[in-house]
Amino acid sequence: MEQEVIAGGLEKPRISDREAELRRLKEAMASHEPALLATARFLVRQEADARDLVQQTFETALRHLDELHDEHKLRAWLTTIAVRAAARRRYSVARFIHWASTDTSQARSAGMDDAAIALRAAVQRLPDRVRVAVLLHHMVGFSIQETAAAMGVTENTVKSELKTGLSRLRETMR
Repeated sequence: MEQEVIAGGLEKPRISDREAELRRLKEAMASHEPALLATARFLVRQEADARDLVQQTFETALRHLDELHDEHKLRAWLTTIAVRAAARRRYSVARFIHWASTDTSQARSAGMDDAAIALRAAVQRLPDRVRVAVLLHHMVGFSIQETAAAMGVTENTVKSELKTGLSRLRETMR
């Protein structure tokens, strides 16, 4: 780290360009926390688990910050980390397989109407991979390509999962 000599011969550390860049990226990451938390809630369904997932996502992102090649894709990169972390949890820890269903009293107190509550419940009843595809593409706004990259599957698989998900949602919402 570069040093600056100040009065009395003491050296004061100067913030390097790299440290300033890291600080700026951490602030940018923090600005995406609300959207990431909303996504995490759909991925793991429990509030505490969603908050843990966001924390884990930020920790992973900070460890792998050098892998972020395009800062404009920070949100997509963070969401991809969260999706993969949720998938790892789901497959490696048995308690994540038996997630609780939506608590409608919480949704009502948050001001959601009956149709929104029904849609949320219907989305959460979708099979895991279908739910993640629908969530990322239709709720987060990822393209088919970004959704495929986040899920680690082909674009055709995403299209198939979306078709299945929307079909099931239409049936449920009738």
